[in-house]
Amino acid sequence: MFKRKELGVLPWMLLIAILSVPILNLIFLIWGFVTNRFSKSVQNFIIAFMIMYYVFGVSLFSRGLL
Repeated sequence: MFKRKELGVLPWMLLIAILSVPILNLIFLIWGFVTNRFSKSVQNFIIAFMIMYYVFGVSLFSRGLL
């Protein structure tokens, strides 16, 4: 599903939903990168999403700002 060069709206929404669940995103990332199931654009999006997830999610909670 995530191997095609161009993805529709539904696969992108599914990808964002999967990456938003903390434990599921790690399992999904390991599975996808090890088995090479992602296209280059999806790989770049996942890396950017995880960086933003860490910067705005984990770091804010660990500092007690929220």
